[in-house]
Amino acid sequence: MTDTTTIDGAAADQPAAADGAAHDAAHGAASTGLGVVRRFIGWLARIVVGGFLCLHPIGSLLILGWTQRRAAVKAQAYWHDVAGHRLAQPLPGWVFGTKTSQGWRRWFGGLRDNLTVGVATAFNASILLLPATVFMLFAWWGGWENSFNKGYEQAWVGPTVSLVGIAWFIPAAMYSLFAQGRQAVAGWRAFFDWRLNLTLMLSRPWQVGILAMAALLGTLPFTLARMLPFFFPDIIAGFDTMDVAQYEALAWQYSWATLIYLVALGLWLRHLAALCYAAACLHCLKRGDVTFDMLRDPEQAALQSLNLHEVTIETPPRWWWRLIRRFSDRVQQIGFLMGAAMAWFGVIAQLYIAQFANHSWILWVNHPVLSFAWVPVPQVY
Repeated sequence: MTDTTTIDGAAADQPAAADGAAHDAAHGAASTGLGVVRRFIGWLARIVVGGFLCLHPIGSLLILGWTQRRAAVKAQAYWHDVAGHRLAQPLPGWVFGTKTSQGWRRWFGGLRDNLTVGVATAFNASILLLPATVFMLFAWWGGWENSFNKGYEQAWVGPTVSLVGIAWFIPAAMYSLFAQGRQAVAGWRAFFDWRLNLTLMLSRPWQVGILAMAALLGTLPFTLARMLPFFFPDIIAGFDTMDVAQYEALAWQYSWATLIYLVALGLWLRHLAALCYAAACLHCLKRGDVTFDMLRDPEQAALQSLNLHEVTIETPPRWWWRLIRRFSDRVQQIGFLMGAAMAWFGVIAQLYIAQFANHSWILWVNHPVLSFAWVPVPQVY
């Protein structure tokens, strides 16, 4: 009787325990779901406010630095995942410094760091991209001058200069976006480690293709948004009867909405570039294409703290397998680089197409995908 009672009691307790476990699991799932919702709302709020800050060039530099610093945390988190750890580092803010900061840095350290990183990122991108964009701007101006003034003898100048600018822009864009991923972790000087950055890029060429396709697809909505003001008279009721204040309010709202998208796009692309760099770095260390001493101090410190610097280098295979792998690597590099070049050509082609509807010259010299997300408020009247 006792045994039976004990067994029955245990059996009776099991559903209760199961119900309690199910309740805890459901509560945990609900808490996780609420956490995801809160994080999404917080992320969305930052993007909306970030778009507002990008209405001014200084605010856009601050947001550029913020996206770069967040990308650095994402790269560090990737290395921690590989090492089997969880990164406990908080994401950077816009104004405040870290909790361990002292004095004014506690209150304004984040603002200083964001502006410093943003200026450095925009400066490095301009060094590579500005010559190409100036060529294209001059070619665009020359094309219109030729059309209006009928200078047929000089008709070759515009297309020729434009092709030179495009030929410069495509490899510079491929390099810049990937190098910005490394710059986020290793500092602004790492952007100019030409040989090392190219080694990292070419070790996993499919990543270069993914970054280019992401830029191409991400730029498409921005191109459509740039062309939208041309159609305002047809799609907005009463557009022709608006007063100046209404036109200005419309232009301000349109620019803000466009910049919200550019902030989200820039954040996503830089996170992707940082993850591509982090994966390529470990891949090259394992293959022996890059030695630990070739990395910069911030990279070495991060990898040493996780013991990722002590990677096991792959044993060199037989000569015939090395030949096959080298041939395969070259085929992949050629194929993916050609695909990436075509995708970046698509990015620049969108600029040419959109320029017919929106004539803002500043967009020739500042590409929000690769530099800071600022476009002037257009004149819609």
